[in-house]
Amino acid sequence: MIRRRRGGARPWRRMLNSASVLPLLVLLPSTPSRADYLKVHHEVDLVAKPSSKAPVLLRLKRGTILSLLNDKCRHDYYRARMISGGTEGWIYRTSARRFPGAPPGGPGVTSPPVHPGVAEQVASSILTGWEKPQPETVDFKSPESDRICSKFGDEPGNLSNLRKNREDPPSTYHEVVFDAFALLPKPELPRSQWAPEDIGAIKGFEGVALSVTGYLVNKIKVQTTGRGESTNCRWKRASEVDWHMALVKSFGDPEKTAIVVEVTPRVRKDHPRWTVAALSPWVNMNAPVRISGWLLYDYLHKNHLTRYRSTLWEIHPITRIEVFDHDKWSDLDALPSEDDDEGE
Repeated sequence: MIRRRRGGARPWRRMLNSASVLPLLVLLPSTPSRADYLKVHHEVDLVAKPSSKAPVLLRLKRGTILSLLNDKCRHDYYRARMISGGTEGWIYRTSARRFPGAPPGGPGVTSPPVHPGVAEQVASSILTGWEKPQPETVDFKSPESDRICSKFGDEPGNLSNLRKNREDPPSTYHEVVFDAFALLPKPELPRSQWAPEDIGAIKGFEGVALSVTGYLVNKIKVQTTGRGESTNCRWKRASEVDWHMALVKSFGDPEKTAIVVEVTPRVRKDHPRWTVAALSPWVNMNAPVRISGWLLYDYLHKNHLTRYRSTLWEIHPITRIEVFDHDKWSDLDALPSEDDDEGE
C-alpha cells in the first residue's frame, strides 16, 4: 500500500503561498504588452464608462487616433486615451480598428473637452437641484424705430414670453449630453391647463442654464413671415425677431430628431457678430456647434413635434454660441468678420 506523503503543502503550493511571489503579481501589466493604438473608422462617442448609457465625454470623428490602455475589452468597449488633449474613456470595439506600434499623429476630436466655466463632467441628465435664477429683462426698443415691446411681448403677464425675453447671461452653464432632453417631463396640455403636478414637474427644470453640442440642420429660420410672434409683439423686421434653429445630435440626423434653439433680438443686440452670414458655414455641415442658454418649455409648437423637432423643450434664449473651427472651439463673437478684413 502506497501512503501519500504528509507534512504540508506541495512545493508549488508553498511557492504560491510565499510572500516572495507578491511583487510578481503586483507587477502584472494592465496595459498592452506592446504599444497599440486605435483609429476611429466612423463617428462615435468616447464615454465615461463601458456602457451605452454612460455619459458622453467627447464626440470622435472618423480618423481620430487614440492610445489603447488595456488589451482586453470590457463589455465590448476598449479603454483608450486621446492623443490630442489626453482625455481617457471607453470606445465601442467595432467603432475603431486596432493597430500595432506607437500611434502616429492624427486628426483631433470633433468635440474637445469641456471649457472653463462649464461643469467638469458632462452630465447625462438634467437635475432638478440645479440653480434657476429668476428671469431679468426690460422693455425692448426696436433698433429701427421708436417702437417699444414689453418684457411680456404683446400679452401682459405672459410668463412664457417673460422667460423667452430674458436678457441676463448665466454666470455658468451645466454641460449636458444631447439625449438628456429626452428624459424631461412632457405635459400634453397648454401651460394654462396644466395640473399642479405638471406645474411642479416643469418648475424643476425650466430656467436652468445649459450647454449642449450638436449640428445645425436645414436653415436659420428668421421669423419675419406669418403672423409674427407674441413674444416680439408681432413685429417682423429681421432685427426685431427670433431665429429658430434645429440642433441634432449627429451629423446627418433628420430635423425631426432636433432640439430647437433660439436667438432673440434682446440678446442679439449685445452680440453684433451674431449674424446669419457668420453662422451659416456651420449649417448642414459636419462641424459641430455648442449652444448655451436658458432651458424653456414651449407648448406653442406642439404641431411641429416629429416633423421639425423631437421635444418641446428648447434652449431659449441662447446666450452663447461656439463653433468648432480649425480643430478648436471658438466663440462666435471672436471670429473675424468681413468688416475686419475691410479695415486692414
